[in-house]
Amino acid sequence: MSVSFSRTVRSLHSRDSRPLMAAIAVGGLVFFLWCWWFLAADVSVYEVTGDAWIEAVDAAHRTAAPVSGRVVEANLEIGRWVEKGDPLVVLSGIQAEQEFSKEIERREGAEKGLIALDVIRKVTEEGADAARLGDNKRMERARADLQAAVAGARLASAEVERARQLHGEGLVSDAELDRAGARVAQTKAAVLSWEAGIVHLESEIRWDHSERSRALAEIDSRIVALEAEEGIAEHGSAELASELEERTIKAPISGWLGRVSPCRPGSVLMAGDLVAVVIPDGDLMVSARFRAGPGLGRIGSRQHARMRLDALPWMRFGQIEAEVVRVGQETVDGLLSVECRLLSDHHHGVDLQHGMQGTLAVEVDRMSPLELVLTVAGKNRGRPIGERAPATSGGGRG
Repeated sequence: MSVSFSRTVRSLHSRDSRPLMAAIAVGGLVFFLWCWWFLAADVSVYEVTGDAWIEAVDAAHRTAAPVSGRVVEANLEIGRWVEKGDPLVVLSGIQAEQEFSKEIERREGAEKGLIALDVIRKVTEEGADAARLGDNKRMERARADLQAAVAGARLASAEVERARQLHGEGLVSDAELDRAGARVAQTKAAVLSWEAGIVHLESEIRWDHSERSRALAEIDSRIVALEAEEGIAEHGSAELASELEERTIKAPISGWLGRVSPCRPGSVLMAGDLVAVVIPDGDLMVSARFRAGPGLGRIGSRQHARMRLDALPWMRFGQIEAEVVRVGQETVDGLLSVECRLLSDHHHGVDLQHGMQGTLAVEVDRMSPLELVLTVAGKNRGRPIGERAPATSGGGRG
C-alpha cells in the first residue's frame, strides 16, 4: 500500500504544470476584462415599441362619400395610380339632374326674355326720342302760327281804327267799316283757336310722354323680375351643380390607391363611408407610439433609432436606421407619438412601402453595465411585490 502511494506522488510531481498555470492566467485575464467591461464599458439603452409603421411624409388622404347614393360607376383598384381630380366613384343623382336641367332651362328662358326686353326697351326709347323731337317741332309750328295769328289780329285792329277815323270823316262807307270789324273778329277767333290748339297739343304731348314713361317703367319692372328669376335659377343651378359635383367623388391628390372600398355599381354608399385612401408618391418616414410612462421625457429629437420589419427577418435584411425628428407633446390613451426620418435611401435591398409595420428601438441613453444593473434594480425595488416589468420597453445592449 505504501509503495503504491509513493508511486502516485512521484507520478504527480513528474507531470508538467504549465498548462494549468496558463489556464489560470487566461481565466484571470478574462475575469479582469469582464470586470473592466462591467465597470467602464459604454452600452446603449433603448426604449422599444412594437407599435411602429412606415408611412408617407405627406399624409395619406382618406376620401369619404360626402352624400349618400347608389353607385353607378366605380374606378377603384388597389395599387392604381391616380391623378388629382380623377373620378373614383360616381353616385346616382337622377332627381338632381332633372332639377338641374329645369333650372338651366329656367335660367336660359330668363336670359332670352331679358335679351328681348332689352331690344324692346331700346326701340321704345328710340321711339320716345323721335316722338319727343316731333312734338317739339309741332309745338314750334303751333307757336309760330299763333304768333302769326296775333300779328294778323293786331293788323286788323289797326285797320279798324283807321277805318273808323276815315268813316268819321266820311271817307269810308259803313260796309267797309263792318268788313274791317269782321276781319278783327276773325283774327281774334284765330288767335283763340291757336291758343286752344297749343293747350290741347301740350296736353296730348304730356299724355304721350306719360304713356311712354309708363311703357318704359313696365319694361323695367319686367326686366327686374326676369333678373330676379335669373338670379334664383342661377343660385339653384349652382347648388344642384355642387350636389352633382359631390356625387362624383374625385381623387383629392395624386398618388397610389392604398386602400379602397369594395363598392360596385349598384351598391349603396352612405354619407361618410370610406371610398379610398390615396397615398402620395414621396419620401417615407417612421411613425410609432410608445407607452407614455417610460417614454415621456426620455425620447427626444435627434436620437438614433432602429426598426425591424415584421414582414422581413432582420437577421437577413438588417435593420432600418432612423433618427427621431418629432415627439408628441401630449399623450393619447397613454401613448406617446414619435416620428423618425430615415437615414439612408438604401435599406439592404428592402423596398420600403407605406403601411409596413415593425418594432422600433430608440436609443435614449448610454451607461455602463453596472449603472444599468443598478438602474434596473432600483426600478424593480420601487415596484410593488408581484408586479412585473412592462414588456414593451426596457434596456438592452447595442
